Amino acid sequence: MDLGIGTDDHSRITIDYNLPLSDKAAVRLNGLTAEEDKPGREGISSKRQGVQLSGVYETTDALTFTADVYHLNAEDVPDLGSYFDQDTRKPLEDIPVYAQDGDFLDSEVTTFTLRTEYELNSDITLYNATRVGHTENGYITTGMSGTTRADTDATAPGEDTLRLSTHQGNQDVDYFSTQFNLFWNTKIFGFNNKLVFGLEYTDENVDNGVYNITNNNPTNCSIDGRRGVSESYCIIDGDGNTVDNISQLMGYTYVKGESDAIFDIQTVAAYMMDNVELTEQLSMFYGLRLDSFDYSNQTSDTLYEYSDTMYNFNFGLVYDLSEDANIYANYSTATNINGGESDLGGNCGYGGVCGTEEQASEADAEIVENIELGTKWMLFDDKMMFSASIFQITKSDVMESVGDDNYSTLGTLNTGENRVKGIEFGMVGNITDKLSIQFSAAKMDSEILDSYDPANIGLALSNFADESAYLQLRYQLTESFVIGGSYTYQSEMYGGQPDTAAGYDTTNERYSIVVPNYQVVDLFASYNATEALTFRLNVGNVMDEEYWTAAYRSGAFMYLGDARNSRLSMTYEF
Repeated sequence: MDLGIGTDDHSRITIDYNLPLSDKAAVRLNGLTAEEDKPGREGISSKRQGVQLSGVYETTDALTFTADVYHLNAEDVPDLGSYFDQDTRKPLEDIPVYAQDGDFLDSEVTTFTLRTEYELNSDITLYNATRVGHTENGYITTGMSGTTRADTDATAPGEDTLRLSTHQGNQDVDYFSTQFNLFWNTKIFGFNNKLVFGLEYTDENVDNGVYNITNNNPTNCSIDGRRGVSESYCIIDGDGNTVDNISQLMGYTYVKGESDAIFDIQTVAAYMMDNVELTEQLSMFYGLRLDSFDYSNQTSDTLYEYSDTMYNFNFGLVYDLSEDANIYANYSTATNINGGESDLGGNCGYGGVCGTEEQASEADAEIVENIELGTKWMLFDDKMMFSASIFQITKSDVMESVGDDNYSTLGTLNTGENRVKGIEFGMVGNITDKLSIQFSAAKMDSEILDSYDPANIGLALSNFADESAYLQLRYQLTESFVIGGSYTYQSEMYGGQPDTAAGYDTTNERYSIVVPNYQVVDLFASYNATEALTFRLNVGNVMDEEYWTAAYRSGAFMYLGDARNSRLSMTYEF
């Protein structure tokens, strides 16, 4: 059992209980209840309640059944963060909480899973996993962005202000999946092979809808926009001060509306993988996968229907330099279908289906190719593992939207291409008997290689950090007492539409929206009071740095990281 309390009204209880029923059967119960405010953002909250009941039954030494029922209810009041000020070239700091009374982000998940494993003999095992599930998701959330009051505004004509906007949607998801695997260890042409053959069927249906929202309170400002002057809600008054009772500014009510897109896809997949021992030092691994699908998406205006088959594979080699070191090389592919994001309908700029009915079926799948070379070393009597790799990821045939509307159904098919290449280092293990370390760092470069808009070529990908690092040190003061800390760094990023170039200001020759780099320090300690009882203290973001993790292409929705927070937890084993 874990019990936790902390700042920001944090509380958390989990339980993990195992009960043997016989030599052949056992059951297990997992439970969770937790809630907290977002650190530094009172009223922005999350609440979780979940349970999983599972059981295992070994009918014979060869045949085993494992089943579980899982349910999770998540209730959040979401926060869309800050706004990038084009005048100061920085995100607005210390913004008030502007979520409206009634804002929510709720999910409810229920699944049933049955796993069956049968050992035909010591070399051949059959395995099946079958899952059926239902998920309900819904959200109404308030955003904030900078704007200018119209010249006709009754309070402060022409003054800069911050306005509120509403974003919403809901979906019901039903899915069924069953996967069969055959594991076979055998010799072929004198080489040891570890083979896996698989067959999989999935059926997913997503009913996307909207809420009908009524703002019951009067507006308090007139603003300029692309479609002219409109009435709105502003959280800055005519004197430049924050208005009172921000959370009640709109006073909205809502009812669930009609469906606006019904997404359905059935997929049959077949695959095989193999690991071959070519010599005592050299092994080869490879795999092939085929996915054949039937797709439909009934949006508010159009019924998209098409079928296709996708092929992917991977191939790699591992060479043991010694018992403690190896080098490896790998090549692999993946594909994304046109319209793969089920909640976006025909909004092709964000992964929804792109083009007309005829164009959608003619589009190629987006292709991802990954190349990686690396090495791993066990050193100091296996106390420390070092790893390093260089890699290149190229995505081609990318769908791109065109026009001024980010969510436009007007798009280009397979016109985009981007690439990420980089190097990564890692280290984990014990420096001394008392001091241990975890370390990872990456240096990368992203670039748009091709686009329908020539101005995008050569630019960086949106919301992509070139540099990142993580370091954790853990010191065993006594047999019972441990202290430690971690350091996280991420370099600056640039806002923009997903999967394409970051927004760029050609006049000033600079990226339009900047997400600043950040550094976060966390501390922790644990104390084993008895063999059964352990206490832990975690302090997150010790320096209380305000930082942002991503940005929308307009500069709004600059998501905030957690402020300083503390958590005290207890684990009791019984």
